[in-house]
Amino acid sequence: MKISKIRIHNFRSIVDAEIEAHDFLMLVGANNAGKSNVINALRCFYDDIKWSNEDFPKIGAGDDDSWIELTFALTDNEWENLADKYKEGVTNQRIVLKRHFIGDKAKTKQSNIYAIVNGSEETDLFYGAKNIGTAKCGSVVYIPALTTPNDQMKMTGPSPLRNMSIRISAVKSLMRLTKYYLMRLDDIKDYVADCWILQFPTKQKMPWWMKTCELILPKRWLIHP
Repeated sequence: MKISKIRIHNFRSIVDAEIEAHDFLMLVGANNAGKSNVINALRCFYDDIKWSNEDFPKIGAGDDDSWIELTFALTDNEWENLADKYKEGVTNQRIVLKRHFIGDKAKTKQSNIYAIVNGSEETDLFYGAKNIGTAKCGSVVYIPALTTPNDQMKMTGPSPLRNMSIRISAVKSLMRLTKYYLMRLDDIKDYVADCWILQFPTKQKMPWWMKTCELILPKRWLIHP
């Protein structure tokens, strides 16, 4: 997924803004121009930081709502796996998602992410369950400007490099496991319809990343400890 457009409404110094995004995007401006507010709004969308009442503009707001809306360009595979109801009226393999921070649609313990379909915002949450809806949006890795290289590159504690390394290792392990079972489909007798059932003798032998990264797997895969 690639972000192609950003719309921000009532977030700190930003009352209304629309930004076109490409493969590389640079925000240029004087101190206190609002560059960090754009970044923080994106981080709030991905739940990397929490929205608070302090994030609502002190002046200039025309209503009581606060939200960010992202337009994503999808790959062929992502588009194929997208639910059909989100494809209605779309011809360019894009999806528009809006996350509400405050307002009538902002509730606790839910993603507050809604899809825009045929120009109208859905009444139901994007993919319903919070963990599924947020996982479908991808994730963000934030590297602060005022840090040392050691803070960014360390592997013994939280760091951007360690976060990326964990994700890459999980995907590589999944690919190796997938290849293993694809080579041995004839030996797998327990399957139902078009579902492949990956079985492990005991829960202890299930890889750690498999326990925490089920959402990476296609929907038709079932995991049985």
